Amino acid sequence: MIRFIKGPLSVDRVISFDVMTVSSLGLIALIAFFTNRFIYIDVALVYGLLSFIGVLIVARYLERGL
Repeated sequence: MIRFIKGPLSVDRVISFDVMTVSSLGLIALIAFFTNRFIYIDVALVYGLLSFIGVLIVARYLERGL
C-alpha cells in the first residue's frame, strides 16, 4: 500500500496495484472456502479479469500513450 501511494514511478504503482489485487483474490478464495459459499469464486474471477484488463490498459498507456 505504501508503494502504491509513494511510488516514485508509475510502474511501481501499477505493480503494487497488481500485488494488492492478487492478495485480495486470495482472501476472497479463502473466504469462499471457509464459508462454503462458492459464488465468491465467481466474484473473484470477474474481479481478477477486470484487474488484469486494467493493468494491461495502464501498461499500454505508459508504454506509448493513447
